Amino acid sequence: MTKRITAYAPHRISYCGGGTDFPAFFEKFGGSVISCSISRFSRINLELTQNEQVEIKSINTGERYIGSIQEIKKHKESMPIQAIILEDVSANIEIESEVPPGSGLGSSGTLAVNLINSLRNMKGEDRLTDLDLANAAYEFERNKMSKSVGLQDQIAAAAGGFNFIKFSKNKIEIIPFDQEIANEIVDRTLLFYLGMTRDANKILKSQEQRIETVRLLELLKQTNSLCNKMRDYMQDRKFKEVGSTLENAWYLKKQFTENITNQLIDKVHDTAIESGAHGAKVTGAGGGGHFLVFSEKEHHKTIVKNLTKLNCKYIPFNISNKGAWIE
Repeated sequence: MTKRITAYAPHRISYCGGGTDFPAFFEKFGGSVISCSISRFSRINLELTQNEQVEIKSINTGERYIGSIQEIKKHKESMPIQAIILEDVSANIEIESEVPPGSGLGSSGTLAVNLINSLRNMKGEDRLTDLDLANAAYEFERNKMSKSVGLQDQIAAAAGGFNFIKFSKNKIEIIPFDQEIANEIVDRTLLFYLGMTRDANKILKSQEQRIETVRLLELLKQTNSLCNKMRDYMQDRKFKEVGSTLENAWYLKKQFTENITNQLIDKVHDTAIESGAHGAKVTGAGGGGHFLVFSEKEHHKTIVKNLTKLNCKYIPFNISNKGAWIE
């Protein structure tokens, strides 16, 4: 059995389809998401202990717990603590993410995938298939952490790549885009950090509670349709149409529930469009975090300049074609 490992899983940006990846919706109506795993990662160091004394440390939050498994079980404040105590392995664990929690890049799902993959490896178990690993992380978040989550974040972290993900009641398909097309799309994508995080679980819980309402069902059906159109536009290299579809999807998303946008987000969006962008939107649940801009490269310099003036931080990234892995 491995004594010490380092595990990684990529975060993601979602171009379209968020909300249709909730089983409560796609098991009845089908869903789809266009998702890109990016070169920003969750990292976990795991080291087996010789006794029941363990240390759990989060680099990002500065939280640190030392004690027995029984003592650690008393702590319910953070996901890393809750995650590690639910596995039957005694280990010191150090967790670090290259993105802030609650910033719209799927940090919760990425961490869940990374924890499950690393703990299975530490116990000498085989690596699950991408979909099985994603489903295990989803069940962990949903049932043991009581989080309102869809399935796209876990799939992106487990599988990597730039994908069209199709959801139905009995099947989930991960359909990669051609690598050349994926590179062309990413070359036209800018990512910014807005400098604020939010409680994604609160926003998504409100959204999930409304899934059965006629209004939200209609919005999600329209979003699913737009996602399929965006896939076709991407495959045909119709990049202006990709941007206009992104705009339409953002217009729909703002109607899902309260707190998805605010004055700053609206200002950032309008400035990006005025600076030459085809389309722009908040990533993830909304309310803060990261902001995605899609435009031709000739406008990138102006967009970066103008959004920087609004205190947005430009975040370079590449595609991570590799899903969760162990070193």
